[in-house]
Amino acid sequence: MTSTKDAPVSKKTQLFAGSGRIKLKSLANFSKQAAISIRAGLTLTRALPLLARESKDRRLKNAINGVQADIMQGSTLREALQRRASMFPPMFIEMVGAGERSGHLEEVFSRLASYFDMRLKLRRAVVRASIYPAIQLTMAYAVLCLILILFSSSRWATAMTIATYTVASAVCLGAAYYFFARTRLGRAVWDRVLLSLPLLRSITLKLCMARFSRSLAMQIESAIPMTEAIERAALVTGNGAVAASLSRISLPVRQGASLAEAIQSSRLVTPMVREVLTIGEETGSFTESLERVAGIYEEDSMVFLESIPKFIAPIVAIIVGIVVVYLYYQVYFVHYLKPLLESVGI
Repeated sequence: MTSTKDAPVSKKTQLFAGSGRIKLKSLANFSKQAAISIRAGLTLTRALPLLARESKDRRLKNAINGVQADIMQGSTLREALQRRASMFPPMFIEMVGAGERSGHLEEVFSRLASYFDMRLKLRRAVVRASIYPAIQLTMAYAVLCLILILFSSSRWATAMTIATYTVASAVCLGAAYYFFARTRLGRAVWDRVLLSLPLLRSITLKLCMARFSRSLAMQIESAIPMTEAIERAALVTGNGAVAASLSRISLPVRQGASLAEAIQSSRLVTPMVREVLTIGEETGSFTESLERVAGIYEEDSMVFLESIPKFIAPIVAIIVGIVVVYLYYQVYFVHYLKPLLESVGI
């Protein structure tokens, strides 16, 4: 096979090489359509132009056209994708390359489509679990401001002062978090925080182990070497601390240890993953065991994420209720009870 570095690079390739990473949804749709096209008997040179026309993602459309041009000039599919490594995930490129070499591209694209669909499903669950509590907290804040306006002795002045300071503080904190979390240091700190808080640690590790297990299983089925598969699967966990811990597992594996033995050294790997990998190696059902672990953790994560709004709603209601009772007591005591007691000499 021709080396990626030695293969000719077209002008069109250079033009599109600087584009950003393709969206997960677009990758899922492309993988699905590619599997269907190959199953229907189309060659890559015939399928890729059709997929480019069908794509609604301009970045993906440009990438497919560039890949098509490179293949027509004699490059392999993997070489063409590798030239656009900033656009396609490393795991995607290596799995497609393995499928191309083995003649099982259809199966590889089908696995990738299922994998990306599950990642999208989990991502949407996380977004939904975050949006609903944010709406509830915003509404609770609006109710508290209204209560302050109605019950405050100085009414608008005091209430609006409190509201202004609260909004300004929330905006500043949100902006600070947004920009800090986008830095390498900020992301590292946030990843550590997620693993430090008991409740967040549990769901974070489940999500990470689900991504790692499914990604590793797919790569092993595609005949990618174990050490490379481990390192790439670690990168898709979404947490830097977990990824670093899992990446270190590849060293003892490269030195001859089994994955079940090497994974015992990582304190961030859950007991279920360790046990299932040990049993899988003993029974010869390694990839099936990984897929089973991924399915269990994905289901647990979905259940947890869908239950978050149910936990948040009563907490917000209790907080609002406590503030309302406190304000009512203050108003009643200051305006009614205290003058009454003073009038009778108490």
